[in-house]
Amino acid sequence: MNLTLSNYLRQNAIHQATTSIVARTKLDDKQPSVVVLEDLNVVGMMHNHKLARALGDVGLGGV
Repeated sequence: MNLTLSNYLRQNAIHQATTSIVARTKLDDKQPSVVVLEDLNVVGMMHNHKLARALGDVGLGGV
């Protein structure tokens, strides 16, 4: 139950963050109209023991 709830909350937070980014980049004179994506080697970064816990907590692989 707790694992399912935590996964739901993490996915919901990621969804809200990405939706907010897209909503702020609507075509408007005041707002930028470009969204830049970076392809990160998350699997490779997970092999680094110093980064693995932080990346896992943030849920970077789910984006």
